Amino acid sequence: MKPPKKVKVLWIDYDLKFSKRLRDDETGEMIWGYHDLLRKHICIDDSVCPELQRINVMHEILHGLGHMCGWELSERMIESLSHQWWTVLKNNPQLKEWFMHGNKADSK
Repeated sequence: MKPPKKVKVLWIDYDLKFSKRLRDDETGEMIWGYHDLLRKHICIDDSVCPELQRINVMHEILHGLGHMCGWELSERMIESLSHQWWTVLKNNPQLKEWFMHGNKADSK
């Protein structure tokens, strides 16, 4: 399955982009992704495996939520949260399905 071209985080629609060899503008260090609130895009390194790409998208979404909600989340907290949420969703496909689609009892 291809990744979506857009990701809606609260009220902002971000373009989801993939690129090789991303670097931090300030340090020049290699990075796996970044979130740009002003340009409204999330960019992910496409040279990492697909599972890490998904975790990195979640990571950058958490950065977006943090900026928009005024949360003071450290990089370490975001790193931990993105991996932990990914693990919960991956290990509980029925939970993920229920979150996204509910069940027949919801419509009664």
